[in-house]
Amino acid sequence: MPARSAIGSFEPIADLDAIVEKPKAIKLNGQWHLIKALDVEEFMLYLNEAAALFALNENKTMAQAEKTRQIADACVAVFRRVLPDLSKKEINAMSFQQTVAMFGHIARAVTGDVSGKTVEQIDGVEKKSLIRERNSEISA
Repeated sequence: MPARSAIGSFEPIADLDAIVEKPKAIKLNGQWHLIKALDVEEFMLYLNEAAALFALNENKTMAQAEKTRQIADACVAVFRRVLPDLSKKEINAMSFQQTVAMFGHIARAVTGDVSGKTVEQIDGVEKKSLIRERNSEISA
């Protein structure tokens, strides 16, 4: 691994040290629920469960009632992977808007998204996160 003093010899694109493992939480029904920090194996299980959920939605041969039940069960599995203290009953009682928001917040928490944040200093030169730079390029 190159020393920090060698930073001039390459273009830094991300400071992974900036993604700290601060606990994150979601509030539901007046109670805060901690999002579980996932290791690589748990992250892969999360991805597999999320992929299975979206694949169910694409299934054209399954009866709609069965498909809806399986999608609801898969949604519970995805949410409980990172929010193990949430019950199936609590998840099933969520509104559509809460469910969509939950997916977004979980995805950002699980993937360590730091978009919109700046890396404080990289060898004395302030750098914006790659995501923020890409967003600026797109909107220009």
